[in-house]
Amino acid sequence: MSSDGAAMRDGHVTAPPAGWLGFCERNSGDPYCRPVDITTARFNELQRIHSEVRALGKQADAPGTDIWTVSTSEAGDCEDHALTVRAKLLAAGWPPRSLRLATGWTEKGIYHAVLTIDGRRGGALVTYVIDSRYAAVHHWQDLDYRWDRRQAAGQPFWITVA
Repeated sequence: MSSDGAAMRDGHVTAPPAGWLGFCERNSGDPYCRPVDITTARFNELQRIHSEVRALGKQADAPGTDIWTVSTSEAGDCEDHALTVRAKLLAAGWPPRSLRLATGWTEKGIYHAVLTIDGRRGGALVTYVIDSRYAAVHHWQDLDYRWDRRQAAGQPFWITVA
């Protein structure tokens, strides 16, 4: 048995085993078996909370620092915006596995953090992005970003974006 402390690393997203799919068919109430339904009301809630946090304004971290924080009363930078929206959505009852921080490079080559929201809308799996740069919630493919990594669903670690 190896004891070097190295952890197993995630790779790309893949289809689940057939046994897991059968489990979910029999246990549809399990929170990991089905994505959150993003109804019109839920989408409007995303937009409302994003607008509330965006109204706090933008404030860059001091030069040479990168401090990630949740704030409900002060301006912040991109990751502060993403964390604050995430905290508000969690408080509103959104499942943690659907709310995932992500990073990547913008179309101008600037490294940037956002909040991604995974769910199901109209029967299809979707990922939306709440981005401090934009007033509206976007589908992830509508942004001209080169995605780097994001949180694993419901986990404290991160995975690369394929």
